[in-house]
Amino acid sequence: MTEVSDAIRLLNLNPNFHCASDKGANIFRNIFAPFAFDTMADELVHKAKRLCLHWDTSTLFNTKILIALVKYYTPGHGCKVRCLAVRSIIGETARDIFEIIKAEF
Repeated sequence: MTEVSDAIRLLNLNPNFHCASDKGANIFRNIFAPFAFDTMADELVHKAKRLCLHWDTSTLFNTKILIALVKYYTPGHGCKVRCLAVRSIIGETARDIFEIIKAEF
């Protein structure tokens, strides 16, 4: 965890800016999210024995959202399900979904 705390210290935030939600969002987006994604990618490449991709679309008002999940097994930790991507899509046709999945993976 020292890598993460060092990255937080090095994050260039304006000390006179006191909006905690924006600072928190920047820390999460620029430090925790990449760290979590790198850890998951390392597990998928080096430790996962089997994996399965799942995706689903949902409509929220006028926005269609594609959620991609991966389910994988690692010895010692068992089965895990992680979110790979959440994307906004224009259409919900099979071709649109295929193009997004192909571009992501």
